[in-house]
This record gives sequence, structure tokens and C-alpha cells, in this order.
Amino acid sequence: MSNLHSVAVVADDAVLSQLVAARARGDTAYLIESLRLTPDHAGLPAKWLADDGVTEAIPALTHLLDVADPHARTSAIQALERLGLPEQVKPRLVEIAQTDLDWVRAWATSALASYRDRNLTPTLVALLNDPSWRVSSAAALALGRQEDPSALQPLRRARRALFRAPTRYYLYRRVYRDAIRTLRRQTAE
Repeated sequence: MSNLHSVAVVADDAVLSQLVAARARGDTAYLIESLRLTPDHAGLPAKWLADDGVTEAIPALTHLLDVADPHARTSAIQALERLGLPEQVKPRLVEIAQTDLDWVRAWATSALASYRDRNLTPTLVALLNDPSWRVSSAAALALGRQEDPSALQPLRRARRALFRAPTRYYLYRRVYRDAIRTLRRQTAE
């Protein structure tokens, strides 16, 4: 192990120790500020702030959607979804769902359902055809959660397309089935 690597490990340990100590003493202000100062350690404070329902963290979490670290972006998406996604974040989530790393895109796609905005249905339907299995199944999940009956036929077509990829079918068939059932119930009402 090089000296530089040793210094980095010690620094990481110190940051994590400070975060754990802040959590133990209930210092939400410190945890919120840590999101801004050390976004590469955003996972734990973002989760803790969401667990505690600290809505004051929403601006700092929103800022994390623009940092370089994909783990920080994912942590921010997850925490924001739990705390309540602000309307002004919607365009950024759509952008992330279409352009980021596939696993980050999947989290953003799933989070879009929280808006229950039927204007997002065409975006989510287009994501059903994404080459990433994570993203396309997140789009199916989001369409089911969004409960827009106009997505029923595109979901059925996407589920039929799964038959051409047996592994994909085996892994994600229930997501599509559940979304289709939810939308069928909507059309029956």
C-alpha cells in the first residue's frame, strides 16, 4: 500500500467517523452541510436525513444531482424520493433518466413515477425500449406506479418483447405483470 493510499484511507475514516458522530448527536445541520462539502460520502448522510424526514436537506440533496460522482447522484435521488421530490427537479430527473450511467438512469426513471404526471408517460414509454434491462424494467415499474391507463398497450408490447430474451424475461416478468395488472384495474374502474 502506498503512502498516498494510506493517507486517503485515514482521511476517509476521519470523515466517516465525523458523520457517525454527527448522526449520534442528532446534528442534522452538520449532515446537510456534509452533502455539500463531501459529496463523495453522501450515501450515509442522505439516507439518514431521509430516514429522519429532514426536509431541510432537500436543497442540498437537489444540488447533488449535478455532482460528478454517480453514487452521490443515486443517493440524492433515493433520498429526495423519500422526502418528496420538488417539482423543479423533474426536468433534471428526466435528463438523468435519458443520459446517465444505466444504474443511475434506472433510479431516476423509477423516481419519475412519484410525480404521477401523465405528461411523463411518453418519456417512460420510450424508456421501455432502452437497451439497459435496469432502465426498461424501471420504466415498467414507474408506469405501473404512475397509473396512467394509456401506458397499458405499450407495456403489453414490451412484455411480449421480453420473450425474445429468456434471461431478461425470467428476471423482470413480474415487474411487467404487476404494472399491467395495476393499469388494467385503472381501466376497469
